[in-house]
Amino acid sequence: MNNYYVSIDGKQTGPHPMEEIKSMNLSDKDLIWNENSPTWVSAAEFQEFRGIVRITPPPLPSKKFNESKAINKALVDSLLPFIMILLISFIAFNGFASREALKQSYPLWVNIDESEIREYILIMSLIMSIIPSLIVLIIDYRIRINREISRLTI
Repeated sequence: MNNYYVSIDGKQTGPHPMEEIKSMNLSDKDLIWNENSPTWVSAAEFQEFRGIVRITPPPLPSKKFNESKAINKALVDSLLPFIMILLISFIAFNGFASREALKQSYPLWVNIDESEIREYILIMSLIMSIIPSLIVLIIDYRIRINREISRLTI
């Protein structure tokens, strides 16, 4: 007569005769081992216990949090405002100003070579444009990432 060892919720008991196992109300999550089996297997896999083992349904589907997906979505969504603010502020800081506009804006630089003025204006426009754009990008990104995390973990 075969004796069986049973593991219910990680607690091993046994040896048990077959009649005793039939009265244990086992589920497919419980494990059984006997001398004829190489490893512990689900109680549902033993032919002798097929009709008496309770089959438990799988867990309900849930929204799984995918951190990289949330980060990527938040970053992509934050790039459009960043680019818009960068371009608008670059233009506002005379990054694309005409020669006449530069002379009117900077009358003291009339004697300086126009290419030097243009280079200085471009560099300053980029710096002055990047700073507020990065601030908006960081704030917008944090808001969007928090919103995505809360949406995906509910």
